[in-house]
Amino acid sequence: MKVGMSIILLGLLPALCCPAGHVQMVTFSGRVIDYHARPVDGADVICYGTGNLLSSREYEIRGRMKTMSDGRFSLEVKKDKSTPLLVAFKTGLALGWAQISSFDELVPTIRLGRPGFFKGTVLDKTGSPLPGARVRICLKNRMIMDSYISPLIPESWFTSKTDAKGQFVFDNVPAGSTADFHVEAPGMASKWTFCDFGRIEGEQFTAGSSDIRIVLAPEARINGRVIDEKTDKPVGGVQIRILSSNSVVGRYKPDQIKTDTEGRFEIAELASGEYLLRLEAGEEGFGCLPVTIEPGQTLSGVKIIRSKGIDFEVFVYNPDDESPVENARVNIWQQETAAGCTMFKQTLHSDSNGLARFRVPEGECEIEVIKLGYGTTSFSSRDMKIDTRQLQRKEVPLARSAYILSGVVVDEQGRTLSGASVMQWGFGPRALTDSRGKFDTSNIYMFTSRLPSSVRVLARYVPSGLGAFAKLEDPSRSGDLHGRIVLKPAYNLTGKVVNPAGRSIPSAYVKLLQAGGGSGQIMGAHSKMVTEVTTDADGVYCIRSIPHPGGGSNNACVIAVYAESFGPTIFSGISFDDAVDRTVQLKPIVLRPADREIAGVVVDSNEQSVAGALVRAYGPELDGGYDPPVYGKTLTDAQGRFRITGLCNEPVSIKAISPWGQKHRGTALAHAGNENVRVVLRRVLQFGESLAGKALPELKDLNVDLVPAEAADKMILLCFFDMEQRPSRNCLRQLSAKANELYAGDVVIAAVQISKVDEKTLAEWLKDNDMPFSVGMINGDQQQTRFAWGVESLRG
Repeated sequence: MKVGMSIILLGLLPALCCPAGHVQMVTFSGRVIDYHARPVDGADVICYGTGNLLSSREYEIRGRMKTMSDGRFSLEVKKDKSTPLLVAFKTGLALGWAQISSFDELVPTIRLGRPGFFKGTVLDKTGSPLPGARVRICLKNRMIMDSYISPLIPESWFTSKTDAKGQFVFDNVPAGSTADFHVEAPGMASKWTFCDFGRIEGEQFTAGSSDIRIVLAPEARINGRVIDEKTDKPVGGVQIRILSSNSVVGRYKPDQIKTDTEGRFEIAELASGEYLLRLEAGEEGFGCLPVTIEPGQTLSGVKIIRSKGIDFEVFVYNPDDESPVENARVNIWQQETAAGCTMFKQTLHSDSNGLARFRVPEGECEIEVIKLGYGTTSFSSRDMKIDTRQLQRKEVPLARSAYILSGVVVDEQGRTLSGASVMQWGFGPRALTDSRGKFDTSNIYMFTSRLPSSVRVLARYVPSGLGAFAKLEDPSRSGDLHGRIVLKPAYNLTGKVVNPAGRSIPSAYVKLLQAGGGSGQIMGAHSKMVTEVTTDADGVYCIRSIPHPGGGSNNACVIAVYAESFGPTIFSGISFDDAVDRTVQLKPIVLRPADREIAGVVVDSNEQSVAGALVRAYGPELDGGYDPPVYGKTLTDAQGRFRITGLCNEPVSIKAISPWGQKHRGTALAHAGNENVRVVLRRVLQFGESLAGKALPELKDLNVDLVPAEAADKMILLCFFDMEQRPSRNCLRQLSAKANELYAGDVVIAAVQISKVDEKTLAEWLKDNDMPFSVGMINGDQQQTRFAWGVESLRG
């Protein structure tokens, strides 16, 4: 029997202060459980570190171990500024991962359910299979994390080799995941499957796909030398960046190379297209060369000239007192080429005198200056033309426009609390207290148009069940908000997550959010999230250390819940009034199965199918004003067809955008399960749910006068019409002529005026035409009623 697993990270332990010269360490502790909440013994847990999760090409493995018999692990790793990423795996199970934050207590729970798969074939242009191709997967799972897992993690878990038939398979991915692939093969151009039209990396293919076809073209190559402009001699050891404006071509091509001692370089595995070869700018100079290559072409004898350029300095100062600003990041770059690549780019930091010194090319440049705790100042190319006669220095004011939260957290006895979390309520920075109970957010950007005099914060200390809302103040609006926060015994919110049959759902994600809605999806990270837990084997959850919200609604919260194979929901019925021993017992939260599909076609106003259109499926709006969930998105095929899976049995909104320069949009309202939806660009259509074989909605909403005894055990013919439309009036007259024949066949007839009209006018028309059956009229929402009764259109 296959099982899935989860990681529950129990704590991020702050490292103790270390003597100078010693390496500071941090410990990540947690345990791995299966999807029944049972501990998993012998699972591999790896901690990866990277400076920037979304752009780094390589991850460094910072620690690795296997879980113990109780599923627990404890990894001590070097503490630095990187963003830690924990990944767990055991043969036969799905991968799972968690991004760890070192500035708050939001410890993510990772559920690894039954593994899904991706299967495909790598081919050349002739359709022949390519055995031995290296296929690396870029994974994304909205329930686990908003961002993707880079395919360049140096671990065999994320890599597959094609067999003799050119086929590859990944069978260790979480069900419900999406993916992109980076493919390399000898003599072929590497390929990255990412399509950036309305999607992000890792969203091209859906788990369960078994017919993925990736076609590689013959590789193009570039070789040449870097030559110094003054000496005409080769330059060795210089870095060359390979840039492309095409994200599909350029995302995972070779990032950069270095010339040998003779200044030579060679670049292989390139796809056809336009590139910019740019030398890394520095004190010795800069240089770039745009090139265009065809499939399979080798471009030889290329020369990149390194120029010295013009000395140029940027002086960064605080306009409030004209003092120099140290360690401000100064970015300077030159205009883009026709291919959309920046010809010159360099980043330096201002010194103690506020100076950053560059060597730059002549011409128009742009500058951006930024620093934590300050704002951002930028100058466009219209304001920046550098030459030897006009501009060789730029003074840049950088005013304080970001604020910092700081203070100390204590209990009611005045004892400092280490590891307490502090978050600004509404939207803002978070922090953890250190070993002395102190916190500050000086390493977090928080910009504002006006520095506040006070902010409201939520502080929690989960180990002792403490919490409090508090206020940090700065009457002078200097940007430093400070305060002493006293925590008191708080409440625990507990409840159960079940399916419609009342059966428990283990390992469901339960997230406490600030009420009031907000942009973004409830799955993944959210700026208004307070904390997150998972349900146990019995579907029970407990959210600890939540203070009483008080009399107002400003401190109110809602609970967002989602689980694999179920649709998300929001629960807003949190009341502290009936708490017993500071425990709030909440009603069971019901999740509906997400086992429906929706399919159809996208056409233009001329009824021509539209290939490559972006199609999204949205569910109904959630409680609390949160955005409707996006059930899925896809691109239409060559015939304009689309299919989206994983929907609940409910109305959905299908929105399509054309791939053309002028983005035409279309919307169709339909019910999950409909496989014949038509989305017409520049129109809004509605497709009601078929009522065949189902119980009819309540007739009372139609104001039809039917006597139950007369309709018992008989068929009902219900005609929706519009008295103001001639075809509808004719249809009703024809039905009137057939009425006696239908009555004789035990058919009861009723008609419904679909739109609001003057009741007296309608009554007179019915009397004049001697209608022999009951006629009602919709008085409520016409669109909702038509949708409920499956009415797609009236007779035209």
